[in-house]
Amino acid sequence: MNSSRHVGRSRHQLGRLSQWLRTIVLSGVPRIKSARQWEAVSIVVAGLILVTVFQMYREPTWRGVRLSTYLEAFAQDGTTQLTEPSFGLAVTFQPSAARSRAWEALPHFGTNSIPTLIEWLQARDSSFDKKLAQLRHWLEIKFSLRTAARLTDRQKRQAAITAFSRLGRDAEPALPLILPLLNDPRSAREAIFALSFIVPSRSEDILALTNALAFPHCEVEAMAALASFGDKSSRAAAVLRRRLESTNAAVRGAAAATLARISKR
Repeated sequence: MNSSRHVGRSRHQLGRLSQWLRTIVLSGVPRIKSARQWEAVSIVVAGLILVTVFQMYREPTWRGVRLSTYLEAFAQDGTTQLTEPSFGLAVTFQPSAARSRAWEALPHFGTNSIPTLIEWLQARDSSFDKKLAQLRHWLEIKFSLRTAARLTDRQKRQAAITAFSRLGRDAEPALPLILPLLNDPRSAREAIFALSFIVPSRSEDILALTNALAFPHCEVEAMAALASFGDKSSRAAAVLRRRLESTNAAVRGAAAATLARISKR
């Protein structure tokens, strides 16, 4: 389906949505009686519908398929640290036809994929997101609409990591948006993997990985990423030496291994 036909179909569906707005309100809030309450609730529901439709059609497409649809195929992937040289970070997955199609399609999106990938990389389900997911589910049933994927926040973050592993250095324009995430314990781990796969060309961007060393849950992975860049990470040596005094044996071992790999010969 081409984009003009797709937009035309969406406008027709929006017309149907407006006709069913009162039905939504009637079924969801039976205690509302005053005109002012009806007006307020109608505005809220209409806003939810507009947000849903906006999210459905703002994404880039390739061959008529939205980016989020391709990303769904990466939702069951995982991450690991390699146990053999280069001892870096990697994505684990089970092969499938859908995943292969997504893997081949992703480079065609190029930098147009970055806004969605950054959003997914730090996905956190809020109460509003949960309500929006319920509305999307209702839209799919009532109007046979294909809405954005209903993935968990963890699955979205994993899909974004896999996407960055596929794009590699082509995603380098995303670094200004990824680097600040290294300072946030909620998103630092995902940012470590994304940055590792992008392979920044600037040593300053690589050195930013040391910010994530402050978070115990991803400290070892941050060191693995630093190690993967070899002597480009040499300026992190002073920070890593302090980890040799850690009470955690895994941290001490990772620090020693990383120092060995990043030392200039």
